[in-house]
Amino acid sequence: NTEYPHLHLTVRHKGATIDPFAPGPGQACNVGTTLWASATAQRLPYQTGAVLNSGFATGPVTPEAVEAGAIPRPVIGSRTMVAYVRAIGLRKGDLQTLSLTAPGGRVIAQSQAPALATDKAQYLLYVGGKASCSGWVPGTYQGSYVVTRAGIPVLRRQFQLTL
Repeated sequence: NTEYPHLHLTVRHKGATIDPFAPGPGQACNVGTTLWASATAQRLPYQTGAVLNSGFATGPVTPEAVEAGAIPRPVIGSRTMVAYVRAIGLRKGDLQTLSLTAPGGRVIAQSQAPALATDKAQYLLYVGGKASCSGWVPGTYQGSYVVTRAGIPVLRRQFQLTL
């Protein structure tokens, strides 16, 4: 009964939960020593978040529609176009920017969500615009998503749709 395949792993030492990527007291994630064997640590880098889904839709999207894969994709005659991203593992203070760009580089829409007030297990962000009376111009539309943490980009996703 999960939204996506995943594994929960809890490591305990003397009754306390510890981070296997940074088991020392007071260590932040991915800093210092690790409990993983060297070969495993190289194949299992710590991730500060991830994009589960990204794409284009004909209007606003919901987490349920994204999960079900029931999102109608825009075509040249569509009235609206929306770029969307569902990310996991976001942290308090993260800034998210999502842009939708037309063929030739014109920005159709861009959104910078307010800094997150709390950690988020998952977050859905979308941005979009309306077509001209003649519809969308044929070509490749770009979606660009960036998460900035403490002034440093920690997660990026570029995606495209060709009409």
